[in-house]
Amino acid sequence: ISKCKIGQCMYVLLTEKNGGIVNDPVLLKLEENHFWLSIADSDVLLWCLGIASSNNFDVKICEPDASPLSLQGPKSPEVMAKVSGEWVKELKFFYFKKFKIQNIPVIIARSGWSGEAGYEIYLLDETKGNILWEIIMEAGRDCNIAPACPSQINRIECGMLSYGSDMTLLENPYDISLGKFVNLNKKADFLSKDALKKIEQKGISRELVGVEIMEKTSTDFIRDHLPIYKNNMVIGKITSSVYSPRLKKNIGLAIINKDNKNSNDLKLEYNGKNIKINITELPFLRNK
Repeated sequence: ISKCKIGQCMYVLLTEKNGGIVNDPVLLKLEENHFWLSIADSDVLLWCLGIASSNNFDVKICEPDASPLSLQGPKSPEVMAKVSGEWVKELKFFYFKKFKIQNIPVIIARSGWSGEAGYEIYLLDETKGNILWEIIMEAGRDCNIAPACPSQINRIECGMLSYGSDMTLLENPYDISLGKFVNLNKKADFLSKDALKKIEQKGISRELVGVEIMEKTSTDFIRDHLPIYKNNMVIGKITSSVYSPRLKKNIGLAIINKDNKNSNDLKLEYNGKNIKINITELPFLRNK
């Protein structure tokens, strides 16, 4: 993060001393010594406070009342431009800008947990939440805007990971093919540096891959974290799965032993039957 510029976002991995992943937040650099962590679904505040206390770091850690609103989808640039101006269409991916929407102070970031175009709007005045919501909904009326939860179908199609499903404290960054976010050569120390060095030196044995689950209809639900077998030996597990209407097949993300990446005789055991799976590259789809 020493290379991070003010106004820039970075995807980062928080790891405990043995290398297990605590969270995978998006970091925002607001000022020279002021950072936000926009976290995934796990506890981070108390963990960070514990590290700061045990190492006597001179930092102030708190949870901002920012109430992020996510605006995602192919028409999101048009909707965002209606309330903030055409400049927002030129905002680079993983950058943000402080702005006022009808005098409501916000931070607008070009980011979001989807494979579509999108923005995350951080509200800086907690009293204006309802007003901001109505402004966005009115601006998107012609685009058929609607409130929704994150799309599991979309994020798996695009190969986006979810904390708690595709990564946990039991997985390290190398297990989920995110070793590129680990810098073992930097001078600064970090909590899992020794552990991750040993893992890398020993050799990376697991890998995150896409899988096609050879079922013909959407009515067969494949439970996440089912073991993957080769010749009756467990060589991995499904971490997330979903039926893709666009691909017309069941797809998923999986962690497998690297030696089995090119195997063509892998299967799941589900509801008393064997289900063949094929390994495929990620992402399954790229949204334009």
